[in-house]
Amino acid sequence: GSAGANGTGLFIDPNSSSAQIGDGTAAGRNVFAFNSNEGLDIEGADNNTIQGNYFGVKPNGTTPASNPVDIEITGTENSGGIDATGNVVGGTLSAGQAATPACDGPCNVIDGATSFGVDLNGDAATENERPAGQTTIKGNQVGLDATGTGEIPNPNVGIEIGGGDNVTVGGPSALDANHVVGGAHSIESLAE
Repeated sequence: GSAGANGTGLFIDPNSSSAQIGDGTAAGRNVFAFNSNEGLDIEGADNNTIQGNYFGVKPNGTTPASNPVDIEITGTENSGGIDATGNVVGGTLSAGQAATPACDGPCNVIDGATSFGVDLNGDAATENERPAGQTTIKGNQVGLDATGTGEIPNPNVGIEIGGGDNVTVGGPSALDANHVVGGAHSIESLAE
């Protein structure tokens, strides 16, 4: 529950795929806080699932503990170019989970990032990254704490799609809804 000295909390590289990061239970929750770069960086890796984690808050889910970027998912130009596809941030809530304001089940708390809550665009100029491919972001609280009643906004952008391709934010059911508050842009889709 105190500050550490990580650059990136967790890095999933292009040789990895199908990782499960958190499992939607309190016991399986990861807390990504106080990193100097990204909380979670998935680069050129496919079919990873991120569920039930806290980003940018302490383990109590309500005290700010910012990262510059909470979650970054990008392809890479290295090794001839590798896309990042099939990654899922969050999941479809049950009716019971959706009936309360709290972030539980597959919901991730994504808060307080000084740059981006979720970044799918990356930085081609300095980090040799390309925008993410097919990605789904659903059932999360972006800018709301774990109780769902307090705000810890991402002051710049909550979800940065940028030049990301085939990105779904939300879904066909109310149980897929993200709750996004605050930021200069809550959701931004502009290639840079």
